[in-house]
Amino acid sequence: MKELDDYNRIINSERGDYKNIPFINKECDLTVTYVLPLLNVDSYYKMITQAMALNRYSKKIRTFMLGLQEEQFDKQIEDYDVYLQGEIVAETDIFVFPFTTQRIKPIIQAIIDYKSSAKICMIIDQDWVDVPVHRKEYAKFQDPDVLKRIVENIRDVDAVFFFNNKLEDKVFDRVSAQIKGSNTLFATIPMLTDLELIADCEINPNKDQEFFNIGILAGINDWENNSYIRDVLKTIQKKHKNVQVYAIGNGIVYDGKNCLKDVNYKQIVYANILDYFHKISSLKLNCAIIPIKDTAYNSVSFDYSSYITFSILQIPIFASDVYPINKVINNNERGVLCAVKNNWIDELELAIKDQSKITEIMKMAFSVTREYFIFNTPDKIKLFEEIFTSL
Repeated sequence: MKELDDYNRIINSERGDYKNIPFINKECDLTVTYVLPLLNVDSYYKMITQAMALNRYSKKIRTFMLGLQEEQFDKQIEDYDVYLQGEIVAETDIFVFPFTTQRIKPIIQAIIDYKSSAKICMIIDQDWVDVPVHRKEYAKFQDPDVLKRIVENIRDVDAVFFFNNKLEDKVFDRVSAQIKGSNTLFATIPMLTDLELIADCEINPNKDQEFFNIGILAGINDWENNSYIRDVLKTIQKKHKNVQVYAIGNGIVYDGKNCLKDVNYKQIVYANILDYFHKISSLKLNCAIIPIKDTAYNSVSFDYSSYITFSILQIPIFASDVYPINKVINNNERGVLCAVKNNWIDELELAIKDQSKITEIMKMAFSVTREYFIFNTPDKIKLFEEIFTSL
């Protein structure tokens, strides 16, 4: 992550002076500025990798990141401050904002007053109706005024981007009548990564060892899904004393309830995305599990970030047999799909007894990730160029 670390230090040490930003002098047809990318996993896959990969590979697009900063867990996206620097606004053709429930129109107007030709896009990466109660934004989405502002924002921007086509369809069906007459473009874009960004991270750390190490992501948004898999992990550890569970994140406890209660786990906390991949690779995991409850919210709001993370580190993946991840994993080819709890137990036990099977699965998962989820291919770059130039 050295490249991102360097970028972060440059823009946060020059006190708003962007003359030293990488690619600042790149010749291009369009300049795209990503506003308020946080140094967390969500922003990494949805904004940061796009910005850095388009700079590296596109001959038509130059990008900036404005407001790149640490995530603060007591804040929601509306609580962060970001300064729209005049020099950047003047050079930017398209702005990409994160999903927000505050009215975006005053910001749009300020930008348009400065540069009338600028286009505004907003990412929509979650449903706001079937939100699980444990998510920190749950209470916010119970407010009718908030729901009204979301629709108004969609109406006022030039484009909204999704990472799940079911979410795009659901949002369009919900708001189309309310934004009638608007020219807002709806587009599902792929979630991609760039191996160059983790070139300094150890790949394929899986070795023969005394313990069988299982990794599970444990952010606050994983709490409900991890509660679902708790009994499986308890059963596996009871039968196999050499199984160690690593819970990666700080969302294990919600409202005083531990989603991994009675599981023998070690919590792994990372500082930010700059530390994320190194921390996971250092665990020398034998496999990773991605439990997903089959809910209306997960079917439209789940993305491929966890799958991409583990597969690019060449860690074998066990996942719930639900949409959308079962559209990527062909069972026993790109990962192992588990439909019910007994499937989880049976498949994990097979892996514990014979790791050669999941080693082959790991190789195929990495291969499919390189084909479908890596930025540096002409067709992926062309797709983003076509979307942005169409605005």
